[in-house]
Amino acid sequence: MELVRTVAAPVATVRTALTKTLREHRFELTGEAESTTVAVHLFDRWRAPGGKAWGSNRTYADLFTEVAQAVDACLASLDPTMLVSPPEFHSGPRR
Repeated sequence: MELVRTVAAPVATVRTALTKTLREHRFELTGEAESTTVAVHLFDRWRAPGGKAWGSNRTYADLFTEVAQAVDACLASLDPTMLVSPPEFHSGPRR
């Protein structure tokens, strides 16, 4: 899933709020690079023993949508005029 948001708030404020929100959703942050545009890329690294687990796509889409909504709520609390668009969900490998 990918979502990109532009927030009218200081970088440090956005970073602190976003980091807190993602950790509350039990994500481990492995790299943090911030500017006035926030780009969040969520993906699973679990590999099914028999190949791609197509039945899991809906579960990941639902989970990532829930996280996207939490991120949007977090960022909207910093900038109520922020434009929100639906996140993009990709079920195949990213190139």
